[in-house]
Amino acid sequence: MIKKFKIFENFEFDEEDFDFEEEEYGNKTFTVRELIDRLENIIPMGIKMKYLNKSVRIEVYSENGKYRSISTISSLQSWRGSYYELTLDSGGGRRFLDLNELIGILKNCPNRTFTGYKGGRFKMDMNTPVWADPYGRYRGIMIVDVIDKPDYILLKTKKHDDSYE
Repeated sequence: MIKKFKIFENFEFDEEDFDFEEEEYGNKTFTVRELIDRLENIIPMGIKMKYLNKSVRIEVYSENGKYRSISTISSLQSWRGSYYELTLDSGGGRRFLDLNELIGILKNCPNRTFTGYKGGRFKMDMNTPVWADPYGRYRGIMIVDVIDKPDYILLKTKKHDDSYE
């Protein structure tokens, strides 16, 4: 029997949505360019418009790091671990970014200046690493894969081996 989980109003996911066995991924998060490429390459030929409206969700970890759930992506921010790097904030917003919006945000990031968590202004480029930590946190959650699920696109994450917790 498949367990159903309810994260917040109007959104449920099945136990099957997670790969509970850890797959082998490297110990490096995607750069802006790599993430854009992976997101664009997930779109099958001939049905681009259908895919651009598909929501993108991200795997997040509980405070103790033992449990994973799926969350929204609320913004792209300067990362607390290194202000010269970026994080996709899973700030718990109730609206899912769709694929088109996320690709647009990522493509525009080299034209923006980001403010560090404790101040300062930082320019990013297409080779800037993108993490998956909530704003103001340094947990070392890497984005390691992009998975096409039937109803959404999942950004698969993994804790960096040297992460602080």
